[in-house]
Amino acid sequence: MRKKNVAGKKAMAVLMAATMVLSVAGCGGSGDNDDGNQGDVETGNQNAGGDQTDAQDDGAGNAADSQGGASEEDAEYDFGGRVFRIGSYYDMTPDPQSNAVNAALSERIAYVEEHYNCTIEFVDLGEDYVDDYTTSVLAGDPVCDVGYAITTTVLPTLIDGGIAYPISDLGVIDFSSYKWRQDVVEAGYYKGKNYTLGINDPEIRYGIFWNKTLFDEYGLPDLYELYENDEWNWDKFKEIAQMANVDKDNDGTIDIYGFNARADLGWCYLYSNEAYIAAKTDTGMTVDLNDSRIIEALTAYQDFTTTVDYRPINWEVDDWDSLILSFVNGNSMMCLEEFWISYMYLSPVNGTAMADDWGWVPFPKGASAEEYSCYGKENGCRIILNGVDNPEEVALVYDLITDIADSDEEWDNLLEDQLENWCDDLNTMENVTYIYSRGLSKINCINGFSTLNNAMNSMMDAIANGEMTPQTALDTYRSEIETAVSDINTGETTVKDIQFDGNVLLNSSFELDVEHWDITRENTEAGISRNDSDGYPKSGQFSFHYWNADAFTIELAQTATITDGGNYVLSLYSQGDDTTGSSMTLYIKDDTGNILDSVDFANAGWSVWQTPAIEIALEAGQTVTVGVVINGQPDDWGTLDDITLILQ
Repeated sequence: MRKKNVAGKKAMAVLMAATMVLSVAGCGGSGDNDDGNQGDVETGNQNAGGDQTDAQDDGAGNAADSQGGASEEDAEYDFGGRVFRIGSYYDMTPDPQSNAVNAALSERIAYVEEHYNCTIEFVDLGEDYVDDYTTSVLAGDPVCDVGYAITTTVLPTLIDGGIAYPISDLGVIDFSSYKWRQDVVEAGYYKGKNYTLGINDPEIRYGIFWNKTLFDEYGLPDLYELYENDEWNWDKFKEIAQMANVDKDNDGTIDIYGFNARADLGWCYLYSNEAYIAAKTDTGMTVDLNDSRIIEALTAYQDFTTTVDYRPINWEVDDWDSLILSFVNGNSMMCLEEFWISYMYLSPVNGTAMADDWGWVPFPKGASAEEYSCYGKENGCRIILNGVDNPEEVALVYDLITDIADSDEEWDNLLEDQLENWCDDLNTMENVTYIYSRGLSKINCINGFSTLNNAMNSMMDAIANGEMTPQTALDTYRSEIETAVSDINTGETTVKDIQFDGNVLLNSSFELDVEHWDITRENTEAGISRNDSDGYPKSGQFSFHYWNADAFTIELAQTATITDGGNYVLSLYSQGDDTTGSSMTLYIKDDTGNILDSVDFANAGWSVWQTPAIEIALEAGQTVTVGVVINGQPDDWGTLDDITLILQ
């Protein structure tokens, strides 16, 4: 079994300004301490707001032994009383009562603090934590030493922006250690360097949740038996998804769907056939669209989406978790989802569990695949912020506080405690363990590259709705995909303004930060141009995002001179919280400040885009000011994008 590299840590200490005394470390340590590492140490799930807010794990477990994962031989360090800060969007201090992993982390942190003369401080940065990383690093005073982030935010935004430090340059971390999630390590590998860490945990990503009670009631095949007999494949999945549709009253309307999918069904088909599209290289990335497994997976995907009556999400009417609740309430037999819904919706520690019995199996194996796989579009991770004092010490301390087990078996025992709290049966535990222990969980390496990711998703949309055959779609989008990869490898990924035909406004989509917009804020510092690859921009890579704990007002305005007279439409896209009673106004004024027209509107939920519009006749040479006022109530959040004034 793999052991941690004690010798490597001793060698690293020579490089530090700290005092080191080699000794046999004591096995004791304080058992109670209020400080510690994050409770959801790299699970980093995004549950609400279209994966907007990361879910925290809960559960119950017992503390690890008093050794706290220390090896028989360890180094004694003196960090001179330094405070090491770990930042995130909430206080990630581990709760030792929640599960064995957090108990071990809490105890290990107490041990490191006591024996190595340092303090571990967890910093709650709120929702705009990534922006805090960016602004503080650029100002030369990082807000924390180690920061939580989503892998798709790290690559490429925080790496290309110089915010994330290349951890592999420090020579401290053994990235092959069993304690690190290899899919997270790989997700943060870019152009020959490693930027991300994530400690091992059982929270894998997409798979098939199935309602065992309904399967038994309607005489459907046992998915566990199919999986164990290696008969769980695309054909069987399609067959069951169709036969599991139930019309209870024979009115021609499906009352219970055999299958629903909130997102990423096409990607799951690709990854289940070991067709990963892109691969990392020391110079960037490479794609091979001629891989026969790609066309094979996309053909099966189109066959499913065009012949099976399944329940995809409809963003016009659904909330982000509508399909999860459909499964929980017994209105869907199977659900494609990330594993975090197990402890947030199906078997929550605090709340009502799903009434029916449920199980979990990986996505069905592809026709050319050797193994099952688990697709993930992203995962939580840890980065070291660029510009921190003595980054070697930071890496070493994070390595030390996460040393909570001495062997693979000890790690598995800790992870098993979490799974016992999350799973409904032993089969699910075994299936999940099989995936994470064999490194079969994979994270999409292109999801953070908006141009490339958008081209891929557009291609798969055309395939899913039957607009193109898979081969035609590949041929159609090949140039766009290969150009995007070439730009990544040459570093030519500069964000450009999006142009809308007939639009007289500049930077309508906030690709150029907030350039050309005058912004007035009252009782808030919120309101920034933010990069999000998963659902926030209506177009492009950026949008204007806001959130504030207290009531606030934000006004954006831009003045323009009309070149061609005629009929214009002023419009925008807005999405966000619909529970706070906040309101907004879109307006257009003349050059004296008189309001020519305005329209009030409000958000209707995450990713439910509202499109207020004003039709108005304008004359050539006329100067107008367009703007939007956000009257936010406490905890209001949302996104504006594509504010345009277009000649019809």
